[in-house]
Amino acid sequence: MNIRNIFKVLLISMCILATQAHSLGYVSRACPYASALESFTMSWTSNQFMLTRAYLPKLDFTSEYGYKWERWDSSGNYGVWDYTKRSAAGIHPWILVDLYDYLAAIYSFHYWYNFSTHKVEKQENFTTSCNVLNWGVNNW
Repeated sequence: MNIRNIFKVLLISMCILATQAHSLGYVSRACPYASALESFTMSWTSNQFMLTRAYLPKLDFTSEYGYKWERWDSSGNYGVWDYTKRSAAGIHPWILVDLYDYLAAIYSFHYWYNFSTHKVEKQENFTTSCNVLNWGVNNW
């Protein structure tokens, strides 16, 4: 290998290592039969600062529409922000909540702090189905 090829390999390696290549995934699922009205934000590579916020329609016959949106936040170590590979919000199967009080829908926000741009990125998601197979990888 000559010096020019070594330089090219080093330059390409430095560029790859200098960028933060994050593969993030997010999903929301409304599965009342599986005791789950929940949203997840996942990092497939390393721990990230993430916040997952889920809004669930709770029955409320005193309101105009018969329901009100109830907010659930992920419970992170830094306030509501998580420094983890997985951030979750909503009603999970291990939480003892009566799901008959909720409609089968979820509106969620997935926040992630981008260390490269020093900005908070956001994805929104709305679903009325289980989305069990919708665990995609999204590059924000």
